[in-house]
Amino acid sequence: MKEELNYLLIITIYLYVFNRKGVIINTTKTADLGFNFYDLGESYEDFLKNVWKSKSLAIERVGLETATKTPIKYAYQAIDNDFLLEIGIKYESIALI
Repeated sequence: MKEELNYLLIITIYLYVFNRKGVIINTTKTADLGFNFYDLGESYEDFLKNVWKSKSLAIERVGLETATKTPIKYAYQAIDNDFLLEIGIKYESIALI
């Protein structure tokens, strides 16, 4: 007889809206409001500009959140020519239920 295990995954989802200057103009993580993503370096600026140019969904690999070193996965999508949406899914915990 095969035993089935059930797990509960706890995540936090963050939403960010960027303008063309790389500034977060709306977010569910208020501490990041007003942050300029381009300040992280030229590679980040180039990445966002390429997302706008391609008009396609860009999904990154799971990485570590800079501030907390917690696993997080990001996806980016141009909303229109002026705004870009970023979704961050942050792993919090897992429990056997």
